[in-house]
Amino acid sequence: GNIMNSSNSTAFNADVTASSSSSSSSPGGGGGGGGTTPTTNVVASTSKTWTSLSAGDTAKVEVKDPNIGITNVDITMKNSVTSTSTLEVAKLKDKPSDIKDSASSNVYQYLKLTPTKVTDTDISSVTIKFKVSKEWLVNNNIKQDNVVLYRYNAGWAELVTTAVGSSDKDVLYEAITPGFSVFAIGEKKEVMSRITGESVKDVKNETMVSGEQISEEEDITKSLDLEVQSPVENKSKFGLV
Repeated sequence: GNIMNSSNSTAFNADVTASSSSSSSSPGGGGGGGGTTPTTNVVASTSKTWTSLSAGDTAKVEVKDPNIGITNVDITMKNSVTSTSTLEVAKLKDKPSDIKDSASSNVYQYLKLTPTKVTDTDISSVTIKFKVSKEWLVNNNIKQDNVVLYRYNAGWAELVTTAVGSSDKDVLYEAITPGFSVFAIGEKKEVMSRITGESVKDVKNETMVSGEQISEEEDITKSLDLEVQSPVENKSKFGLV
């Protein structure tokens, strides 16, 4: 991890603690210059500071900003951290420019957890609680069980995510991550059709049109057989006689 000795440790350095990208090339080339400004992509953020953390402790962050999808972060410590440490929780406008791929075709929010003086090796796990607007789920035709939290670590990975409750406006979720990084709340990728690779919404529409479940291929085959076994005298209507 990046260790910075500073008397004023409560200030976090997003550019120091941000995970560096291993690839320097970006095909297609963006319009921006070489220097990145980490703060320009931040819509809202909050942070918490601890003077010290002991092994076995759970460091808790409650996020009260309604604009940020994450509501709570619970960090289980593996190692003790004796210096002052900070965690920033930020909502991003979009995925960071150095990440090429979107996390999902439907992303609710991109987020970032930026620690200072605490590294992934210091923690056992992090539990992230977050909320998703019911209105967004309805507008995007997404079932509440098809929402997942993604973590970026040289590629997007789905974290085990569980719906744990709901309020009037939101569905509440919980996910466990092995470390800090950039995150995305979005629709599960495995909801993609195994047959065509199209999104499940397209498959739903096809299913409604045909009136058959895709898995019930035998029934479709039977109905086709009945049409094929038409009497010979019906050939006249096809202009064969």
